[in-house]
Amino acid sequence: MDAKGNLYGATSWGGAHDAGSAFELSPPTSAKGKWTETILYSFGASNTDGRYYPGALIMDAKGNLYGTTEGGGTSTSCKGWHGCGTAFELSPPATTGGKWTEKVLYSFGVNASDGQFPNLALIDAKAICTERPGPGALAALAPSSN
Repeated sequence: MDAKGNLYGATSWGGAHDAGSAFELSPPTSAKGKWTETILYSFGASNTDGRYYPGALIMDAKGNLYGTTEGGGTSTSCKGWHGCGTAFELSPPATTGGKWTEKVLYSFGVNASDGQFPNLALIDAKAICTERPGPGALAALAPSSN
C-alpha cells in the first residue's frame, strides 16, 4: 500500500499477452464509491520478459515494485517454458499517466545451481524461494557493483 491508500498486486494470467499483469487498486473517492483498477504492466511482451506471476509485490521508498515470475527470462534450459523465471523491478512513470517500465533484474536457470521457477514472493527485494534445484531453495540477489 502506498501513502494514498492504493493497493498493488499481480495476476498469474490475463493482461495484454495472457501472461499476467501488475495492477493498482485505488480507493473510492466517496463513501459509496467503488475501487478503481489500473493495469500498470502486462507481462509477456517478449520471450525474455517475465511471465506467470506467482507471488506478492513489494514496494521500495521510491515507489518501485519488485517481484518474481515463474516463466520468462533469458535461460533456454527449461523445456516447454519461455525461460525459467525472473526477478523484476517495475518503475513508475516519470510523468502522470505515463507507462510503468519493467527491468528484469535476474533470469533464473542460467546455470544448474541457481534455481528455476521462483514461486514465492520476494522477502525484502533481495531473497526469494525457488522450486528448483530443490523445493524451497533460497536464492539471494544483490545489486551489481558496476
